[in-house]
Amino acid sequence: MSMWEKIRGQIMHRMYDYANTCENKWTGNICPKIMDKMRKNEDYASDCFAYPSGHRVYEVKSKDNTYEVKMNEKTCDCRRWQLTAIPCSHAISCMRKERIKPETQIASFYTRERYMKA
Repeated sequence: MSMWEKIRGQIMHRMYDYANTCENKWTGNICPKIMDKMRKNEDYASDCFAYPSGHRVYEVKSKDNTYEVKMNEKTCDCRRWQLTAIPCSHAISCMRKERIKPETQIASFYTRERYMKA
């Protein structure tokens, strides 16, 4: 039983450390690792060109490939946006056309509030 108590104590201490890190070191409302991924996608978006086709649907050309982005459904043909809930570079190029901040389109489970609840 003492092994279980030791493990419980270690987990409790780890959770306390993570909560302190969240409270004291996070500068924004989104997890820092997620913001880093989104910043990379923003850099890649500079190579994408979005062409609107109506009803918030875009055709995005990126190098030799073409992707369809549906902003209302939050989908892209590359499927990164659907799989990670972080806007891909193609979606970010469309958001720039619509003057939307990509941070507002990140899923709510990447926020500080949800992290603290977990």
